[in-house]
Amino acid sequence: MFNRLVRSPIVYPYLLIATAISIAIGVYSESKILLPLLNIAAAYPVMFTLLRFEQRKRAIGTMLFWALCMAVLMVYTCVHFPLQAEASIFHGKAYAAEMMNWVRTGNAPENEPLRFVPQHLLHFFVFVALSLLTGSLLSLLMGALLMNYMCFYVGTLVNAAAHPLTATLMGWQPYAIIRVCSYVILGVILGEPMICRVLKKDYEYDLKLRPFYWAALTGVVLDIIIKFAIAPWWGLVLRAAMR
Repeated sequence: MFNRLVRSPIVYPYLLIATAISIAIGVYSESKILLPLLNIAAAYPVMFTLLRFEQRKRAIGTMLFWALCMAVLMVYTCVHFPLQAEASIFHGKAYAAEMMNWVRTGNAPENEPLRFVPQHLLHFFVFVALSLLTGSLLSLLMGALLMNYMCFYVGTLVNAAAHPLTATLMGWQPYAIIRVCSYVILGVILGEPMICRVLKKDYEYDLKLRPFYWAALTGVVLDIIIKFAIAPWWGLVLRAAMR
């Protein structure tokens, strides 16, 4: 039954509904542990099943859709239920404070490559290692944690803005979107070898995935370059949207 579901178009409304339920229960529980676990419980079985049947491009598409659902639904939740979101999102309050300081003063790692590049590289290597070693189970959990506290910052920004629409549209910086998409693609590609090992089947690299692989690595580099180029200006635009 589940196998047929994830291989049909119904998988997209399923992911939307399952992600919404995971966020609702996780935020209502005000548990920093439960929320990300519920988030990946909605998504990981889909990716695992599709890779089991070697539907790799579909796995990439569904996981990108899940990331979109996470971003939209979590920002909505953080805007409308900020206290519950703060209680349930790991590192949310601290990250939002750091980013709001960047918006208001321009003083934060966002504008300083010597500070943000090492952090990006650390996240990248940890994500790759977790993908290879755990079939992307723990790297997906890492992704959910990062997505959630980014969304909490965006929700905080929207609630503090004199122009909420501008804050909503620009809260997710383009380089952050590129980073998320790159990590999702890498998570699917790098997780398959261990999943095959768990299923006791031979892993065979699909040459058709090569463009996705290089696009993801290019995205990781572009994230740093674009952030270096536009982050100061982006912060000024957001500052203008504040009260």
